[in-house]
Amino acid sequence: MAVQVRLQLETLCRALQAVQGKLKDQNALLRAAGHILVNSTVERFSTGIAPDGTPWKPSRRARFADLNIAFGNTKAKRRKPRAGSVARPAELGDPQSSGKTLVQSGQLRNSISMQVQGGVLLVGSTAPYAATHQLSAVIRAKNKPYLKFKLPGGPWISTKQVTIPKRPFLGVSARDVVEVEEEIVALLGNTRRSA
Repeated sequence: MAVQVRLQLETLCRALQAVQGKLKDQNALLRAAGHILVNSTVERFSTGIAPDGTPWKPSRRARFADLNIAFGNTKAKRRKPRAGSVARPAELGDPQSSGKTLVQSGQLRNSISMQVQGGVLLVGSTAPYAATHQLSAVIRAKNKPYLKFKLPGGPWISTKQVTIPKRPFLGVSARDVVEVEEEIVALLGNTRRSA
């Protein structure tokens, strides 16, 4: 299931409507805003900060990876991938991802994209588990009594359920609004000069 966030930003919508007739390509504003929002969303995977400014709850995997690194456990950082599998950044000892929440393989972060259709900007993720991390979920054992999984370089965990907390990565921050407004002003300035 992919996830998309639609936002009604009155100030931004009014600004876009005011300049709509002044641009030959009306979707240019939406594409420019989309690039800003995609870059901002991708940046959240490094900062671990939601659009509203609250920090994400660190994942157990990320906390464990940070402990391994802090105490010099290089085995957890340099583990070789199994034959025939793709090496994930955390397995290669990539310090940017091994201890970061929501960045185990980079797939979720790399799935962030934007699309402009019929005068509407959509920013979202195509990752099937994006909604789980954006909105929260409880994962329960179905076919066996317990879920079993291993933390990278750490112990096996057995539990009946796991609650994935909400870690919003999609959305518009106050900084995003300012950047989009600045981009609108810049595009309008270019339009006036070329007219």
